[in-house]
Amino acid sequence: MSRLVLGIDIGVTSIGYGLIDLETGNFVDYGVRLFKEATAKNNEDRRNKRGSRRLISRRKNRLEDMRNLLKRLGVFSDDYKDLNNPYEIRCRGLEEKLNNQELTCALMHIVKHRGSSLEVAEGENNGNEKGTKVILSQNSLELKIDEYVCKVQLKRLKEQGTLRGIKNNFKTKDYIKEAEKLLSNQSIDEDGKKAIISLIERRRHFSEGPGSKKSPTLYGRFFYDEYGQLQEIDLIKKMRGKCSLYPDEYRAPKQSFSAELFNFLNDLNNLSIEGEKLTEKDKQNLINIILKKGNITVKGLAKELGVSLEKISGYRINTKRQPLLTEFKGYKVLKKIFDKAGKSELLMETMLLDDIISILVETKIIEERIERIRNLNSNFSNELLDDLANITTISGYHSLSFKAIRELNEEMLKTSMNQMQIIHQNKLYHQKIGKYKGRKNIECDENAILSPVAKRAQREAFKVINKIRKEYGELDSIVIEMTRAKNSKEEKDNIKNRQKRFEQENKEVDKLLLEANYDPDKINAKTKTKIRLYMQQNGKSAYCQNNLELPLIIRDPNAYEIDHIIPLSISLDDSLANKVLVTHLENQEKGNSTPVEAFLKAKFSKGSLEKYRAYVYTNNQFYGKKKDYLLYDKDITKYSNAKEFINRNLVDTSYACRVVLNTLTDYFRDNEIPTKVHT
Repeated sequence: MSRLVLGIDIGVTSIGYGLIDLETGNFVDYGVRLFKEATAKNNEDRRNKRGSRRLISRRKNRLEDMRNLLKRLGVFSDDYKDLNNPYEIRCRGLEEKLNNQELTCALMHIVKHRGSSLEVAEGENNGNEKGTKVILSQNSLELKIDEYVCKVQLKRLKEQGTLRGIKNNFKTKDYIKEAEKLLSNQSIDEDGKKAIISLIERRRHFSEGPGSKKSPTLYGRFFYDEYGQLQEIDLIKKMRGKCSLYPDEYRAPKQSFSAELFNFLNDLNNLSIEGEKLTEKDKQNLINIILKKGNITVKGLAKELGVSLEKISGYRINTKRQPLLTEFKGYKVLKKIFDKAGKSELLMETMLLDDIISILVETKIIEERIERIRNLNSNFSNELLDDLANITTISGYHSLSFKAIRELNEEMLKTSMNQMQIIHQNKLYHQKIGKYKGRKNIECDENAILSPVAKRAQREAFKVINKIRKEYGELDSIVIEMTRAKNSKEEKDNIKNRQKRFEQENKEVDKLLLEANYDPDKINAKTKTKIRLYMQQNGKSAYCQNNLELPLIIRDPNAYEIDHIIPLSISLDDSLANKVLVTHLENQEKGNSTPVEAFLKAKFSKGSLEKYRAYVYTNNQFYGKKKDYLLYDKDITKYSNAKEFINRNLVDTSYACRVVLNTLTDYFRDNEIPTKVHT
């Protein structure tokens, strides 16, 4: 091992480095790598240009496919040339038969400008006169008079002399209506007409992602590998994540029967009846009841076990201190449908149920769901397939894979240990392999939430480090200079006050846990953070003021979620001031917006902006910075507004340094390289 030490100074536009030999104390190498600062604006420009390229490419593909289709139908000829005024030709086609040149012109023009698929109510106005919704709504009203798109367009062309711009935007279904009327007057068979209409309305489903076999891209399902071979990947699996215990396995849907059984068995193994644990026979009997009825309450459990409720301890409780057991929500949805179809016996095939739930989570395309479920059981009726495919309440993934869940279920059924006891006893956590193991070079963690500035800074830092390692071999140590700010007296006082408040909140959390008969030392930090937020929010979810259950927070790590008020990618603020406790549904509905923006866009299914603002204003637990975040009402996608959240250079540099530090530490540990990393 060498005695070389590398010093790194990370900035938003430069990486300074110096390599020292500890034996001699001399510099071996030093310098600065300069690069342009990345900005959110750069990303926006690239995204817009990429979107434009895709629109142009898809339009080109439609025109080519329409040309080939018309050739097969004997309509298109090789000497075809675009005719003048296709609007006039389209209008004539509504009343009479067109010759092949005219019909080709009309259909090629329609498929090229086939309108928007955006659904909008008539007369809807989003407050922006130039908005697509407003234009579509206004044009829909005009079509009530002139009936067909081509008639409106021809009239405008005569009046204005041009048809450019967003005001010429109509709905795709209106173009379809015109095309169907036009084709009704032409000598094309019914199959040909259906193929033409299908091509005009053809759209890529969002779940398919960008790119195709014709035009593969690194960002889509189809791409060329390093050997020039066309490859296809499953985008859903790519986003779904890997198991916490078996990193090669994909996570299981959280509402699959096996995952819900996992939670149920964990509940049962935490129970005691006058100090005695449930037997395997007891648990199997309760599972059979679940399969028949779909659910069981703690009272029902006590009745089945032949004991009073008071003799049972260890169950989870809600805020009213009522006992809780896992609800089989996913299973109940399937049970209702299978019972309706007279196929209740299939509910005993739990592997089949897992497969169905997996399909429902993996794809939102109804036709694809039907086809895949039919492949599971060819005896399913069309009505049953349709009911299953149209389930909308199933979503989300567990932290574990089916492989891990089923192994743990088998152990929990046979023993009285809960899942964590089994994991530690069997040392399953040791099976997790480091994500950087076996990599030759140090690379960015692509899953890290980074601003464009921080992402470029860390990439440039790794280029420098990899180059030096390649030239000089592995190093004794790497030292990263971390950013520090000088604090004024006022800032120091603010820090002290925050520390006192946090200390007091921690004491209150411990007190609350003790009152609930929990040992604070055995509760993990994330759960304690959730309890602090629960206390700050007066037991309500932050956005829609749903009642939160304290025992559920303590017992179930998946019950509620911590959300960043201002998305972390914008604010880069991971402090408690930017965090709230919410339900899973609220977190999903809010998405990558601010709370105020989510209410303005009607994303939340419950609550109102007025009620939300009143809740924030009257809550004395929300101190200045958090209250400002909660009430922030500007457009966070605008660069000028995003700058308000951060002192860019300082915060971006600090964040980049922290990510580089963590990545280097993980890389050397995973690959058993003795290089030490310091700050």
